[in-house]
Amino acid sequence: MVIAHSFGTYIISHILSRFSDIQIERVVLCGSIIKNNFPWDLHTRHMPAGNILNDVGTRDLYPVLASMSTLGYGGSGRNGFKNTRVTDRFFDYGHSDFFVPDNDHISKYWKPYIIDGTVVESEWDTQKPKTHLGVLMACHPWIGRPVFGIFLCSLAYGVAKLFS
Repeated sequence: MVIAHSFGTYIISHILSRFSDIQIERVVLCGSIIKNNFPWDLHTRHMPAGNILNDVGTRDLYPVLASMSTLGYGGSGRNGFKNTRVTDRFFDYGHSDFFVPDNDHISKYWKPYIIDGTVVESEWDTQKPKTHLGVLMACHPWIGRPVFGIFLCSLAYGVAKLFS
């Protein structure tokens, strides 16, 4: 059993990439910064399908920023994987809201999954609004990174002009 948050999800993806014969009974990801197109089929072929759970925070900005501003990271913690080997569940959460005691997320959603593999569906899945086009574009590496680069250059230029 593995539960990984944020950079921990990235570490798990690298472990699975290097040791694809590893068998983990269940995996829970939240606040994931793994690339959306991670080849789960290739790296988890020794694990039963459906044993990877990705809890997505629809208000989580960190995966979007990670995919825009760096190489190797993705927005799966905001948009999900949309892969048959991974169950994406969506919640009206920010980056670390899975751990907020008032949300009762651990006992309500993770505990049944840890005990016997039961996936409790999120009420937010049926209520969530569609992901904003700007967020989808920001998470796309060919669009988000150049836009972020232009933003940084413009900011640097503005600061330089301000102090010159």
